[in-house]
Amino acid sequence: MTNRMLLAVLCAAFMPQLAVAQQKEVIRESDPEERRQALVSLWDAPPGSLEARTGMSYALWLSAQPGASSAMLRDGVPVPTPGRWTSIGPRGLYMDNGFFGSLPQLDAGRVPTLAFHPTDRNVLYVGTSAGGLWKSTNEGASWMPLTDNQCSLVIGAVAVDPVNPEIVYAATGEQNESTQGCGVLRSTDGGASWTTLGQNVFTTSPTQSFAVYGMVIDRASAGTSNATTVMAATLRGIMRSTNSGQTWTVVTPALTFSDIAQHPTDPNIIYAARVGVSGSATPPGLWRSSDRGATWSTATNFTADSVGRMEIAVSRAQPGSVWIVAGRLDRRFGGLYRYDESSGTRTTLDATGLTAAPAVSGRNNFGEQSEYNLMIAVDPANANVIYTGGVRAYRSRNGGQTFTEMAPSIHVDWHVVLVDPNDSRRVLTGNDGGAFLSRDGGDSFESLNAGLATSLHYPGLSVHPTDPTGVLTGLQDNGTLIARNGLLQWNGVYGGDGAFTAINPDNPDIVYVSSQNGNMLRLQVSTGLERTITSGIDASERRAFIAPFVIDPQRSTRLYFGGSRVFRTS
Repeated sequence: MTNRMLLAVLCAAFMPQLAVAQQKEVIRESDPEERRQALVSLWDAPPGSLEARTGMSYALWLSAQPGASSAMLRDGVPVPTPGRWTSIGPRGLYMDNGFFGSLPQLDAGRVPTLAFHPTDRNVLYVGTSAGGLWKSTNEGASWMPLTDNQCSLVIGAVAVDPVNPEIVYAATGEQNESTQGCGVLRSTDGGASWTTLGQNVFTTSPTQSFAVYGMVIDRASAGTSNATTVMAATLRGIMRSTNSGQTWTVVTPALTFSDIAQHPTDPNIIYAARVGVSGSATPPGLWRSSDRGATWSTATNFTADSVGRMEIAVSRAQPGSVWIVAGRLDRRFGGLYRYDESSGTRTTLDATGLTAAPAVSGRNNFGEQSEYNLMIAVDPANANVIYTGGVRAYRSRNGGQTFTEMAPSIHVDWHVVLVDPNDSRRVLTGNDGGAFLSRDGGDSFESLNAGLATSLHYPGLSVHPTDPTGVLTGLQDNGTLIARNGLLQWNGVYGGDGAFTAINPDNPDIVYVSSQNGNMLRLQVSTGLERTITSGIDASERRAFIAPFVIDPQRSTRLYFGGSRVFRTS
């Protein structure tokens, strides 16, 4: 089935249709075409039901999955009443991005940071790029937002106190898109309430602040609300607090540090990754502190201008070693390394599979955006098992000599990976499609996105002319979605970065969608017929990444497109 044939079915969310026959079978995640076919075959809710009028039968899809539970379902939302706001979702979405997404599993918005609870495997934390911090008490089956009323919904780092897990730190701002923050949030009651700390250090002016890229809670002093040492890697150096975040001191030069980690057995030793900056007099490299972050020195340097962003990992299985994945300044894969305390040397790992040409074009691809998506973790029980990734995710079982692609059915652009220190079979990850959990050491992954309202919406949302909950909207890296009648899980109709949209006010069967760089389509939703509508716009015309267009509300065949000039079609 082609993408456009599927589109005709997905677009039925705007046009109530009779359901098609059931086909109950286990869906193989490894086969993208089978996942697509499953979406069509599971489109079976009876006419007039909530799900039939909005598209995908989430209930039937769950019933076809092994281990599915009715507790995973989400209720619909009511039509908003005048004078108040009601969330209409999406709390999970079925995107239309082919093998770049997670069909038939649900995706959500970007997840740059995650945390396990130190003793309760059911408690998980997810920090998002646009929806704040969320907590689950049932291993991701459902979620509750924790920071909706705080100074920022952009969470770049989260850390749970290993001695008193009711103490949680959530740092605002995010390095993946250099988003500003507003300091560090701290909770002493498991996320029920928060205090904002460090504004005087993390905010450089009344209108300027910077993000926290990573955090460490010192194990040796953990468990207090007034005497714990906390450290943060930031754009302006390593920040350190000795009173549980109440006050902070800059303990390094004002350089950019992209990651920070504590030695797995000696809490006095802290490591941090100094980012490479073109033309900087200070080379990139791994920095080290032997006094719990009070003072710092260089452990190993890279050649100036050789690498950019780096992420680091440690493992109880091999204390004294630090694994480094580096991106180059041109955004490509820069190398995988291991620094060893015993010899004071750095080893370049072969990393075959990360450096080889893609086996399939666009698929087995580490990518060329390492300053945006980069991650690494090492199994705490077996240092030969290494997880890393960029656009795609990879796993090594031989200490980094060779890697094979991991999670080919899951969304691209990987930002974070954690291995449960109490159960190394559990691997928690975050990417541009949300949060995913493996319970078998990375062999398979389950979406944890049902209930997460964390999507990053670009400008250009359109409202359906007759349905108060009907929208057509574009999302960062999750395509263009449609929603009707309050269903919380939304359906994708077009891929890429979803951009501006329009619905014909006279005939909502006709919609207009776009993706990055001004790619525009006209869609007839009842048939799935499409045509491009960029004829006459010079391909070299300068335009924004999310280029605007708008429909004339009085003359529905007239649209305006904005680049360096304004274009009109009648």
